[in-house]
Amino acid sequence: MNNKIPATESNPGPPVSGKPAPVVCVYSKGDREAEQSTLELFRTLGWQGWSLSREEGVGEEGGSTTGDNGYADSTFTGPEQLGQLLIEHDRRYPGHPLLLVDAGLAVTASAVDTLSGLLHELAPADEDAVVLTVLSNANPGLNPFAGLTTPHSTESAASEWESIVALLGQGRIYEHHHWPAHLLFFSVEAIQILAQADIRLANALSRLRLQDGRLLLVDNCFVHDPHRGLVDQPPLEPHEQRRPPAWGNLVQRLDGWLRSKPANVGEYLAGGKPLTLHVTHSWGGGVAQWVHSFIAADEKGLNFQLRSEGPQSEEGAGQRLSLYFGNKTDAPIASWWLQPPIRSTIESSKQYRSILREISRRYGVGRIIVSSLVGHSLDALGTGLPTVQVLHDFYPCWPLLGIHPGNYQTLEQALSENTLLPDFRDRDPQAWKSLGDSWRQTVRAHCGR
Repeated sequence: MNNKIPATESNPGPPVSGKPAPVVCVYSKGDREAEQSTLELFRTLGWQGWSLSREEGVGEEGGSTTGDNGYADSTFTGPEQLGQLLIEHDRRYPGHPLLLVDAGLAVTASAVDTLSGLLHELAPADEDAVVLTVLSNANPGLNPFAGLTTPHSTESAASEWESIVALLGQGRIYEHHHWPAHLLFFSVEAIQILAQADIRLANALSRLRLQDGRLLLVDNCFVHDPHRGLVDQPPLEPHEQRRPPAWGNLVQRLDGWLRSKPANVGEYLAGGKPLTLHVTHSWGGGVAQWVHSFIAADEKGLNFQLRSEGPQSEEGAGQRLSLYFGNKTDAPIASWWLQPPIRSTIESSKQYRSILREISRRYGVGRIIVSSLVGHSLDALGTGLPTVQVLHDFYPCWPLLGIHPGNYQTLEQALSENTLLPDFRDRDPQAWKSLGDSWRQTVRAHCGR
C-alpha cells in the first residue's frame, strides 16, 4: 500500500458535503525539516498536496519535482510569495480550498477537522472570501500560553496542549488584524482575490478586505510548534505595556489550569463518549461526594460539573456559575457571573437559560443530572435533554436543610421555629411554597423523559 500523497492534480481527495476537497501545501524555511507526523497525517487523510520552498522562488519557468516526502516539490521561497503560490495552486487545483502550513507545526487530525468544519460553516458558498488561522506558539502574537507559569513540564505531546485549548476555549470567532504565516486556510473566493503576482504577506490582508474578505481565528483551536518554547514571550521595552489579546479570557483560564493539578483531557478531544452535565452546588458535603463517586465510576462517559458559587458572603448562593471538567474542581473551564445573582433558587432566568444552551451546544451535552438546585434556576430541569434529579434532600420544597419535615405539621411552623441559612432568607413561607409548587410542575413536565 502506497502511503504517499500522489503528486498529481487528478484527485485531490474526497469532497466535503459535495464541495471540492481542500488541498494542503506544506512549506519549510531554510534547513527546517517538515514534521513527519504532519506529513503522515495528510497522507492518512488522503489529502492531495505538495511541499514548498527550496531555493529561488517561482516564476514563469518554475517547475516541480517529486520529493522524498511524497509531495510534489516546488521552488517557492515560502509564503512571502503568496500571490505566486496561490496562482500555482489555482493552476493545479482550480476550485479547491487551500491549507497552507508551516512544515514545523505538529498538526493533528482534530485541528484539521475543526478548521475544515469552520471553513465550511463560514464560507458555505464559493463567493465567501474567508481565510482562517489558528492559535499557535509558532506566532508570539497568537500564543495563548505566552508568559504563563506552569509547574509541569512543557515537553508534552502536541495533542495535550491542543486538548487543553479545545476544552477551555469557548469556540468564539475573532477577526484578526495581522497577517500570519504559520497556518492559513483559504476559501476558494479568497484564493481568487489573492492569486495576483504582486500579493505578498505585507499587503495580503488589505487586498482581502478591499473585497470584503475576512481573516478569522477561533479560540478553541491550537496547533503546536515543537521547535519553539510553549510559554516563550518576547520582552517589552521599559516604556511598553503588553496589550491583552481578544481571547484574554482564554489566557486567564489557561493560567489557572496550568497552575493546578494536571488532568488527562485527551479523552475529551478524542470524542465518542457521551457527556453528562451535573448541576450542583459548591458547598461540599454528601452531594459533592455523590457527584465525585458517580464521575469516578463512569468509565464509559465524560462528565462536567456546573456549580453554583457564592464568592462574596451574603450575596447569594448563585453569584457565579462555573463549569468543571470531571472531578478537576480546582480550575474551571469557564465561568459566568449572574446579574442579578441567584440568592437561593429562582423559577426562571433568561441569562441562566442562555448559559445552559451555550454549554450544551459547545460541548455536546447528552444528558443532565441535577443534584442540587441551590444557586440555580428551575430552567436546569427543562432544557429538553434527558434529565434526572437526584433527591439528596427535600429542597426546594423544604428549605431547612438538615431538618426533617416529618417533625412538623407545616412549613410555616418549621420556619417559625428554625432559622434559614443566610442565602435562603430571600423568600417568606408563601414564596417557598410557591417555588415548591413550580418545582413539582417542572419535574412532572420534563424529568424522566
